Parts: sequence; structure tokens; C-alpha cells
Amino acid sequence: MRVADIARGAAIGAAELVPGVSGGTIALILGIYEKALAQGDLLLRSPKKVDWRFLLSVAIGMLGAVFLLSKPLHFFVVEYPQLANALFFGMVAASLRVPITMAERPHIIPGLIAAALTFFSVGASAQLTPSHLTIFFAAMVAICALVLPGVSGSFILLALGLYEPVIGAVANHNFTTLGVFAAGALLGIVFFVRGLNWALEHHRDLTLWIMAGLMLGSLRVLWPEFSVASVAMLLLGVVVVSALTRTR
Repeated sequence: MRVADIARGAAIGAAELVPGVSGGTIALILGIYEKALAQGDLLLRSPKKVDWRFLLSVAIGMLGAVFLLSKPLHFFVVEYPQLANALFFGMVAASLRVPITMAERPHIIPGLIAAALTFFSVGASAQLTPSHLTIFFAAMVAICALVLPGVSGSFILLALGLYEPVIGAVANHNFTTLGVFAAGALLGIVFFVRGLNWALEHHRDLTLWIMAGLMLGSLRVLWPEFSVASVAMLLLGVVVVSALTRTR
């Protein structure tokens, strides 16, 4: 195992727990994004060529961070939902600049259409009753966030109303739910991640703007009740993500 890669994996895992902080962005900052993406593609096409020491080291770091931090985050989300919403709102709003600045040419209209469609759809989806089936399909979609910097897998779960039950399953070691999530994530890697890779390769700017639009529209589910404390948390979220993304 490589200690440095375990540490990088831990940073990515910690980021993926927090809606608004993208594990892909952290991977970019740490300089392993392209290597991880290439290794993930090899995992599907030619497993014998995979750098297993690298992948396993990163995976161990990610899993360790997830299990270590899930309990305090679960407590924060359950006990202080409005403060959590405000913090996550600030983080997601600040991270919108990541996919936009990665694009060389603007695609404003498709981005606004994606934002509008998402805005009117997430209200209903956020009311879905969690079940193993919905968690399975949500995991298929959320795993794509590991491919695209600026998009948080936890935020996708939050927009679908599944963040609290999933992080609760991690915190409480509910291995049945975690197994369902892992199966969905694995299927998502097979079907969605390769498609997203293709979209980024052939229609990079359009894909990035559409993803930014999806994030913008999904902010609806995070709209907090404003108070001095929630505004402070919102600004804290903006500052934290802005500081991280400026190091790219």
C-alpha cells in the first residue's frame, strides 16, 4: 500500500460525504484525477493492466474517511437540518464555478434548460420514500460524480432525498443498505461512467454546462430558513469551497 495514496483517498472520501464538495475536484487538486480516471477505465476494459496498488490504496483511504466521518455528519444533518442546508447551499453554490471554468466555450441556453428542468423536478423527487430500490438507482447516478469535478455525489443523494438514510446506513453500519448502494454504484460504473467519459471526450463543454445547470436547479432542495446562524453557515460553505477550488 502507498501511504500518500491512502491519504489522497481519505481526502476524496471526506469530500464525497459533504454535499457541495466534489471528490473529483479534490482529486484534481491532489493531482491524481486523470490517473484515477484512466485506471477506472482499465478496470472495465483490461483488469490485468490496472495499477492495483494505486486503486486499492485510494479505495482504503476513501472507505476509512467515510466510516470515520459519517457519524458526526449524520448527527449534524439530523439535529441541525437548517444549518446543514445553509452550509451545503453555500458549498454547492460556490462549486458551480468548477464545471463552468473547465469549459472553453459557453453553452448558456442548454445549461439554463437543465437548471429549469431540475428545479421543477427535484421538489417531487425529494419527497420519495427511501427504499432499497430507490437507493440502488440513486447510487448508479451518484457514482458519476466521481468522474466529473464540481459535482458532488452526496449532493445528488441530497437532491433525491436519500442523503440522510444513506449516511445513516454508513454511520449505523447497516450493511444491507450499504450492499444495495454498492451494487448500484458498481452497475453505475459499468453503464453510466463510461457514457459520461464519452460525453466529456466528445462534447466536453456542453456536458460541463449541463452539469452546472443540474447543480443550479437542484439548489432548490437546500434552500434554508434564513437566520444569523444560517447565513454564517452559508458564507462558511462558500469560503471553504472557494478556497479549495482556487488551488486548482
